[in-house]
Amino acid sequence: EDDDHNTAASTELPLDAALNSLLTAFQTLQGPGGQTLPIDPKEYISPLYRQLLRLVTQSNAVHTPLALQAIDLAFLQRREYSKDRTAAFVKRMLGVSLHLPPRYAAPMVNLVRMILARYSSVQPLFESEMDVVYSSAVAGGLVLDAHDPERSNPFASSVWEVALLRQGVHPTLSQQAQRVANNTPIKLPFEKKYHDLRIAMERDYDEMYIRYAPVKMKHPLADSTKAKDSKKRRRVQYRFIKSRHANKTDQELKRELLKL
Repeated sequence: EDDDHNTAASTELPLDAALNSLLTAFQTLQGPGGQTLPIDPKEYISPLYRQLLRLVTQSNAVHTPLALQAIDLAFLQRREYSKDRTAAFVKRMLGVSLHLPPRYAAPMVNLVRMILARYSSVQPLFESEMDVVYSSAVAGGLVLDAHDPERSNPFASSVWEVALLRQGVHPTLSQQAQRVANNTPIKLPFEKKYHDLRIAMERDYDEMYIRYAPVKMKHPLADSTKAKDSKKRRRVQYRFIKSRHANKTDQELKRELLKL
């Protein structure tokens, strides 16, 4: 078995060549005029699912844009009717994002948001593992090493990767993960899609620009009521207390002192 594994690894195409081949295949399936041909793309979906794991290395991470384009053609430019395939890709994309640099992880999480907005059938992935009730397919657990996404049993686990991505040090990555957790759809044209987001983040990386948003925190001893009324001017009222000796003469005051 080891010899077979070494032979398969030695004959495997480089990642960029494999992704370009799959990208060409998905573009061909669209047919003339942008019409999708009535062909099951399983023969191309499964290889793309396997190639995603190769992105986690430092040398292969630069090919993430090719993988994102192929996933876009497979799930957004056409309709995928297998919810297990879609859920398996969402699960694997989030898992791969944990190992990618932020300039590649954030666009991939952004693409996950676009897939979730189109395929509501994968929402059970966001349920707690203790509360998942999804037919008998859940039995057996998640199969991480499955070559076929339909046999990975994705609904047997939740997308716990989102919780880790939310704690990322890069603000854009953590923001995208937070929006995945909140199921916030992408608001166009006010929000960038995955390819525009990648271009902007790569430019920041080349220029060594670190985006920082200062956070203003309120002092714990500050009075909230005074802060709200700071713009309103209030007239200060003084109260004068009149002494009981104000109307007495000097002689009367001396007599009272002598009595003491």
